Amino acid sequence: FHLGLVIPKQADGRPATIMMINHEERRIADGECMLWDDTFEHEVMNNADQPRIALLLDVWRPEMPLDMEILSRLIVRGVQVGMRYRGVSFAG
Repeated sequence: FHLGLVIPKQADGRPATIMMINHEERRIADGECMLWDDTFEHEVMNNADQPRIALLLDVWRPEMPLDMEILSRLIVRGVQVGMRYRGVSFAG
């Protein structure tokens, strides 16, 4: 789940943040949200000088295959360690 809180705009007024999900371009503006299956290949590019601020929620899927569950837990743990190292607080 991705909620755009502060999404920079391009000169033409479109959101400068591009989300590529399964090779499809998606854009959301301030206050807009999107829920997608993040097991598909995805990336986010911010084509602006200003920072992008978004609320991200990882939705747990109980039917996830064991290998993907292990990988997901490792990634989340790695992000938490990195946040702790930088002094950023998190819940969990």
